[in-house]
Amino acid sequence: SNEEQTAFWLNLHNVAVINELAQRYPKDTNSLSYDVADKSSFFYKKLFTYNGQELSLDDIEYKILMPLNKNNLLVMYGLYKGYI
Repeated sequence: SNEEQTAFWLNLHNVAVINELAQRYPKDTNSLSYDVADKSSFFYKKLFTYNGQELSLDDIEYKILMPLNKNNLLVMYGLYKGYI
């Protein structure tokens, strides 16, 4: 169902953010940026392969979750960004 797919992608996204933060903080805080213009952020790094397609956290948010939830934009509040 749509709800199950949303839960799967939210959980995958959020666990991956926590994992990336744990690997970097506090040693490499420069790579924690989530500036749209800063493509060196780990949010843009291809971390997963799903059905043969490489995906980043940004892809999960904007290419999967947002289209899946066109009528429920509140889903954005379920995305952990790791802001310090």
